[in-house]
Amino acid sequence: PEYAQHWGHYWRTVVLHKGYGVTDIATAKPVDPDRTRVRIGSVSKLFAALTALALVDEGRLHLDRDANQYLRDVRVPSHSSDDPVTVRALLSHRAGFDTGLWGCTSRSSADVAMSRDAYQRRLLLGRVPDRAYGYDNLGVGLLGYLTGQVDGTSFARAVDAKVIRPLGLEKTTIGVPDGQVEHLAACHSWDARGRP
Repeated sequence: PEYAQHWGHYWRTVVLHKGYGVTDIATAKPVDPDRTRVRIGSVSKLFAALTALALVDEGRLHLDRDANQYLRDVRVPSHSSDDPVTVRALLSHRAGFDTGLWGCTSRSSADVAMSRDAYQRRLLLGRVPDRAYGYDNLGVGLLGYLTGQVDGTSFARAVDAKVIRPLGLEKTTIGVPDGQVEHLAACHSWDARGRP
């Protein structure tokens, strides 16, 4: 894509190459900037947006169309035909979904599959679309799912083709390849008492 050709050489300039912290608090093994891999987490929202916009540039995705025009397996419910959830609303956290993060994340590649019915049950609008901003993990997740369907592949493959390879992001992946698992930093969280 044109944006990658124009900006790609700026993004490849290394400004600082250093590891901070540890890969696992139990072992205190230091982060190695050349080998340690860190989960992409919420940065995947940026990749979903960039992939969607690349498809917009190609004329395969339109910002103001009903997202249901692109979805094959699930349907976004609507308040009325006058208020569809558009691609633009998904991009801008204005789709109207009312959901939290819990139950929508996984810590391993073996735990990412969700049945069509389970996914459909999560697609509940809490607000009329495009009326108010609300940080929306589900909406951006749906955007990623939608980009995979428009691309005829999957979210991970669409991101690889539209963003990662064109920008030369050689150490970036969606998911963790088997050959990189040993270099993956541990996931840490805190319990109700604030303990890791």
